[in-house]
Amino acid sequence: MFCPNCGAQLEPDAQYCNSCGAPVVHDAAAKAARPAQPSPGVTAPISYAQPSAAPAERGRQGDRGAKDDEGRGHTGRTIVLTMVATIAALAVAGAALVFAGVLPNPLAAPAGGTANEATAQGADPNDAGAQPGAAADDAKADTEKNDSAKADDSAKADDAAKADDSAKAEAPAPTSFKGITTATASSTLGTDGINTYDPENVLDGNPSTCWAEGVNSVGVGESITLSGDGEQLFSGFRIRNGYQKSEAVYNNNARATELEVQVDGKKVMTVTPTSNNFSRIDEYSLPKPTAGTSITFVIKKAVVGDRYEDTSISEIVVY
Repeated sequence: MFCPNCGAQLEPDAQYCNSCGAPVVHDAAAKAARPAQPSPGVTAPISYAQPSAAPAERGRQGDRGAKDDEGRGHTGRTIVLTMVATIAALAVAGAALVFAGVLPNPLAAPAGGTANEATAQGADPNDAGAQPGAAADDAKADTEKNDSAKADDSAKADDAAKADDSAKAEAPAPTSFKGITTATASSTLGTDGINTYDPENVLDGNPSTCWAEGVNSVGVGESITLSGDGEQLFSGFRIRNGYQKSEAVYNNNARATELEVQVDGKKVMTVTPTSNNFSRIDEYSLPKPTAGTSITFVIKKAVVGDRYEDTSISEIVVY
């Protein structure tokens, strides 16, 4: 008896095939289905159901096929169960993370509300602030304003620098001392036929000559003025007071005891030169360097000489 499923040889009373496990039907139709034994000397036709291998070998092959099918069935079920378990574990882990606040709840409403909620609260969805790209346009406008302001500031700074440079270019060069070339006086003592008392004598570098005022008295209010080539800066001066031709001449003539110093007619200081010390040179600095075209020395006080009352000055050096 053979298994109708795998062709394995069976026991006469077997209910299931020991190789493939298929049920065995014991009826007349099954018996009729068994291959007929060929008659001696007659070649039996090959049946399409005849196994290509020996029954014993077919049994072994049937065993392997059944085991393979059984293994594949177990493997498929194992994969399915593993996938289901993995999906369930992931779902549980995701729910735990949402509950803990680590992940956002996909069912919760957005923090800012929906578009309908914004409209219900009075916001205009067509408002420029709600339009996509409006913020970028505003930022661009702000940037353009800042650039314009910077350009304007830069232009103003350039204009200011140019104006300053122009003012410096137009400003006159700083005044410096150029020197004294001319001397004039309010009055002058006339010559005695031997000596002259002109104001230029104070510039000749010779103490044996002098300027003497020409009024009848010690000459209070009389003055001598020194000037040069245009405006210059006066800082100080040296003076040899009296007529210093000799000590006797010095004592015989009047000497100033107080002089007022003016630059372009404006008083800048008052000095008291030595009046009782022959060959003395007094030096003074102006309170501050003063620009002008001339410097003037006005006799404010004087002492009468032993013989004459003509106030005299031998030398003045201005710087």
